[in-house]
Amino acid sequence: LPRAPNYVILNDDRFTRGHSLSLTSTHTTPVHSRRPTPKMATDNKTAPFTVEAAPGTDIWRKPGHNAWSIPSVHTSSGPLKSFLSVRATFSANWESLYDQSGVLLVPRRASDAAAPNSKWVKTGIELYDGRPHLSTVTCDRYADWGLYPLTTAADASADVKSVTIEVFRDGGVGGKNAWVHRLVLDGDGNVKERVPLRKICWIFADEDEGDWVLDVSPLAARPDKAAKDALKVAFSEFKVQWSQ
Repeated sequence: LPRAPNYVILNDDRFTRGHSLSLTSTHTTPVHSRRPTPKMATDNKTAPFTVEAAPGTDIWRKPGHNAWSIPSVHTSSGPLKSFLSVRATFSANWESLYDQSGVLLVPRRASDAAAPNSKWVKTGIELYDGRPHLSTVTCDRYADWGLYPLTTAADASADVKSVTIEVFRDGGVGGKNAWVHRLVLDGDGNVKERVPLRKICWIFADEDEGDWVLDVSPLAARPDKAAKDALKVAFSEFKVQWSQ
């Protein structure tokens, strides 16, 4: 987790999906924004595009439960050690509990294609408690969920038309951490604020051992089986950068 002041972790049986929630205070000062500078290959997955998730789709993993039923489209794959960053801008009508949209990263061994997807990171927006939240779930063995308010109670009626999320390698090609930031853009699309959401320390730990690759995909999920329609997530930007 980011080492921010007043950071609180709550474990509460009231949360029906058994998540461990991370709720932070109003601290939004970016604590790490170093970016890689080697030669880069950019894979822009032909945005704009729309991803639809039917009711009952989800990614979630805890003891005795392993859900993996999301649409898999527009995936960019490469060696784990070559991943530099992914940036996505997206919008959706989040209205059902746990509606999700954003970015999915799945590290796996290329030689073991039959292995289940036991390691992954998903980050973006998730609807919880009646409002969309900035959400990051990391799964090394079991899932760990963190939330950050997209809007506060005071401005809950604010019209958030789209959200931009970036996941990037910290420390260059040899770095061992990934950072998740929300990017706040101005009217011209320039970054005016970076909001740090999560530091992930395990994702590159084994990148020099064997044949680890990384699949990077847009995320859309609608776990509510009673929802009438599919969740439609519109991506206006989806760019993945790999070192050359």
